[in-house]
Amino acid sequence: MYPIVTMIITYDSSRAVTVTKKDDEEYYVKMYDLESYELKFEEKISGNYIKLKEVEQNSAGNFYAIVFIDDGVFKMRTFGKETR
Repeated sequence: MYPIVTMIITYDSSRAVTVTKKDDEEYYVKMYDLESYELKFEEKISGNYIKLKEVEQNSAGNFYAIVFIDDGVFKMRTFGKETR
């Protein structure tokens, strides 16, 4: 298991979203259901030199975004509560 960089509980209190760091080239974003503890979403973010710290959500708590830098290039990834 890798150390957790950040974790949020969604505004509707139904999900937990975590960001873990393997090394400077690989991070994992995971979403867990807080009632069943089931993993609902997992994505590996990898590149040459990654920096990823925050997960943001909309006011309803059902749409999320991560912004990260990959060796000087900013990128954004969005995902929803039920779909990618």
